[in-house]
Amino acid sequence: MQDKNQIDVKKIFKEICLYLNVKGIRALANDIGIKESTIYTWIKRGKIADIWALKKALPDLNEEWLITGNGPMLKDAYQADENNDGKFEINEHERTLIRHYRTLANLDDDILKEIQTWVNDMCAIDPGAKSWFRIEFQNRFPEFDDWKAKVIKKRESGNIETKVVNE
Repeated sequence: MQDKNQIDVKKIFKEICLYLNVKGIRALANDIGIKESTIYTWIKRGKIADIWALKKALPDLNEEWLITGNGPMLKDAYQADENNDGKFEINEHERTLIRHYRTLANLDDDILKEIQTWVNDMCAIDPGAKSWFRIEFQNRFPEFDDWKAKVIKKRESGNIETKVVNE
């Protein structure tokens, strides 16, 4: 039975699973790099014992929400709540993009340079390697094309300064 001072940690992790578009604690644990047994211990005890480990894996989570279960899940949701009459929603597509972005952001900062160097080295051996990589990347992350099209459209309308490099 849950003490009135305990937060509903299971509910918090269900919300995080929905936010990241993962199915269950095992998939969540694999995604964020925290042991499944640790998450289940936190759920059982009704307290997230290491908020900082969770914040390191998911830096956009609102610390107050993690500690108390109150307030918006995301740090930036405070502003969104004010602008949207208390409603803050993201669709499944946005969740997927955020999940892929987080995966890339959690990698070593040099990974993109390493990938570029590797592709360039491959192109020295096989001139078709860059096209192969682009096709494989687009097959693995089809939402990238959607994002790229939105960025180009926003840039053309003058609403964004992000550059998309086309060959």
